[in-house]
Amino acid sequence: MKLWLDDERDAPEGWHRVRGVLQTIHELMYGETYPCEEVSLDNDLGAGEPEGYVVAEFIAFAARHGLLPRMKLAAHTQNVVAKKRIEQAFYEAQASWDWRGV
Repeated sequence: MKLWLDDERDAPEGWHRVRGVLQTIHELMYGETYPCEEVSLDNDLGAGEPEGYVVAEFIAFAARHGLLPRMKLAAHTQNVVAKKRIEQAFYEAQASWDWRGV
């Protein structure tokens, strides 16, 4: 399953859309999308909602501690600064999976 975090844009065909950070983390750990093959994040999710970057940081943490299997990671946010932050967290996740041999 592929997980698409976005509060406005519809998910591409074959992706499961989630609208918020907590819902995304739940899906990654326990939801119908587990184990997830691919994740794509938007960052700016509307008033009162944490940024998509929080999910990227969670993925990096989970990868460091062996809580999530390896998956493809992407950011489709149009926020250039946030995209760089998300990609840095994704780099850390990939490095952890590589180090663990996953």
